[in-house]
Amino acid sequence: MASCICNTCTSFTNGAKTANENSYCSHGSSFQFSVSKNCKCPTCDLGKQAGVSHMQFCTKGSDKSQKFDDTHK
Repeated sequence: MASCICNTCTSFTNGAKTANENSYCSHGSSFQFSVSKNCKCPTCDLGKQAGVSHMQFCTKGSDKSQKFDDTHK
């Protein structure tokens, strides 16, 4: 079974750890992040299983919200 890898990303902050945040692909962005560095989203098996098509969820929002933004540009 795949598990979330958000907390292994180089962008993951101490604030996000303290807030016990994860699964940004489904829950959306966080106020704990201002920059996404070396995004690991493309390597996440959980995201692949869920069929996500975007990345940098911690700063740009959930896959669903990014798809919405794409269709309303």
